Amino acid sequence: MLRIYVDRVSRALCITIGVGVICGMGRAQVFNGVQINTDMSGANITGDAANEPSFAISMTDPNILVAGWRQFATINSDFRKGGYAFSHDGGLTWTNGGILVDPPGTNNPNQTDPALAADRFGNIFYNSMLFGSADAQTVYKSVDGGVSWGDAIFIYSGVTDKNWYVIDNRASGLGAGNHYAIWQFGGRFARSTDDGQNWDSWSNGASIYAYIETDPQGGVHTAWWETNGIQYRRSLDANDPAKTPTFPLHVSVPMGNLPWRLPVNPAGGAGPINIESPLSGEPNEGTLYMMCSAVVPGDVCDVMFSKSLDNGVTWSVPTRVNDDSNGSDYNWMAVMSLAPGGRIDSVWYDTRDDPGHFLSKLYYTCSYDGGDTWIPNRAISETFDSTVGWPVQQKMGDYFQCLSDGGGTNIVYAATFNGEQDVYYLRHHPIELSVSPLIAGEVATASALYGRPNSQSYLIYSLDGIGRTSVSQLNVILDIVNPKLATQGKMSDSAGAVSWDVLVPAAAKGFDVWLEVAQVENASNVVMQRVQ
Repeated sequence: MLRIYVDRVSRALCITIGVGVICGMGRAQVFNGVQINTDMSGANITGDAANEPSFAISMTDPNILVAGWRQFATINSDFRKGGYAFSHDGGLTWTNGGILVDPPGTNNPNQTDPALAADRFGNIFYNSMLFGSADAQTVYKSVDGGVSWGDAIFIYSGVTDKNWYVIDNRASGLGAGNHYAIWQFGGRFARSTDDGQNWDSWSNGASIYAYIETDPQGGVHTAWWETNGIQYRRSLDANDPAKTPTFPLHVSVPMGNLPWRLPVNPAGGAGPINIESPLSGEPNEGTLYMMCSAVVPGDVCDVMFSKSLDNGVTWSVPTRVNDDSNGSDYNWMAVMSLAPGGRIDSVWYDTRDDPGHFLSKLYYTCSYDGGDTWIPNRAISETFDSTVGWPVQQKMGDYFQCLSDGGGTNIVYAATFNGEQDVYYLRHHPIELSVSPLIAGEVATASALYGRPNSQSYLIYSLDGIGRTSVSQLNVILDIVNPKLATQGKMSDSAGAVSWDVLVPAAAKGFDVWLEVAQVENASNVVMQRVQ
C-alpha cells in the first residue's frame, strides 16, 4: 500500500512503497535562462554586446560548464574579443572571466568565432579565429574548468573564417584523443595527435559554415554550405597519425538553399550545419544525423533534417522539423544535440508568434525515434527583437549551441532581453509536467506529456528546492535537490503521456513542494507549489 506522510522532525514528506529513495545534488532552471556576460556582481553590463556563443561541459564533472562568445565593448564598435565565463554549479551561477589574452606575438587582433570542446580528462579547449592585425586559427586550453587559460597555440596562420572544433573522445582505438578543426577560406582541415599542442592542416574543400564530427569508429565527417546546397565529405583515415587525411566520399545533400542575410540577421546567416553521430552502444549507432535552417520552396526559412543509415553514402529525403504552417515565418539558426538513449534535441529562433514575422522566440522540439517523428514545437523563451542592440556588424552572430544529457538539453544562446545583445544559459526538458493545486488532505493530479512512449515513468518530489541531481539508477540528471519518489512508477502510453493521482497529506499544509517527472535518460520541467 502506498503511504505518504510528514516526518515532523525532518519536515520531509516520506514515502513507503518498498522502493529505495533517489537522492543527489542540485541546480536551477530559469525561464529565458541565466545571463552569462554580467559584471562580477551578476548585473548586466549596459551598452556592451555579446553574441555567437559556444560552450563545453566537463566530461569528468557535469557541474562544470564553460562558455565563450564574441565580446564587443560597445554596440557602436565592430571590434571584438574572445569573451568567456564558467559555472561550477551546473549553470546555476556564472562567473564572467573577461576576455582571452592575445596570442603570443600578436598586436591586439580581433578575436572571433569561438568553438569550445571538452576532452574526457576534464580539460576544456577554446578554438577561435584572429583577423585584423593577425590572421590565424588558435586554440587555448584550460585545466581548471575555464578559470584560467594557457597561452594560445596556433593551429594555422592565414586568412580563415567560420571554424569548428571537435575532439575524438573514445577511450581507445586508432585516433582516440585526436583533435580536429575545420574552417572556410582555403577550405582547411587540421589535425592534432598530441592534445592540441601541434597541428598539421590540409585542404578538404570546406566552405561556408564548415562543421565537423567524429563517429565511434574514428571516422571524420564534415559538411558546409555552397551555392548549390550542403556538401558532405567523409574521411576514414584522418584518425591515422601516419597518414595524410583523405576525403574521397563527397555527397550533395539537398537540404535547401543557404539562408544568408535574412531580415532577422541581415549581416549573417541562419545558423550552422549540425552533424551528430550516436556514441558506441547507443541506439541507432552507425546512423548520421544532419540538421540546419534552410531556405526551401514556399518558405522563407525552415528547420530541415536528414539522416544516413550507410555512413554518409546516401541521405534520406530532408523533412521539416518546425510545425508552423506559415511560410513567412523565420525558423532560423537551428542547432541539434544527441542525448543518451537516442533522444535528439533541437532548438532554434522562431518568429511564428509575431504577426509581423520578425520578432523571435527560442523554440524546442525532440525526437525519440531517430528523427522520424518530433514532439510538438514549443516556445521556451520570451520574445525579443534580434535587431536591437547589435554591434556595427549588424547581426546576432552565426550560431549558438545546445548540448544534451540524460534529462534535458543545455543551451547557450544570444538574445536582446536587455535591449542589447547578451548571452544566456538555459536548461530545458523534453517532458511537460503540469500539477493540479496541492490541497492538504485531498487528491492532486500530476500529468506529464511528451515523454518517451511506453516507458516506466516516476513522479518525484523535493522539499529542498531546485538543484542539479545525478540519478545513476535512471542515468538521468534532475533539477531538484534531494529528490524522493512521490508514488509508484507508471508506464507512459504510446504517445508518451502519463498521470498520477496522489493524496496530499493533511500535515503537509504550508509546505513548498517541487515536483518533476523522470524516465530513464529523460526528465520534465520542475513544478513548484505551496500546499494549501
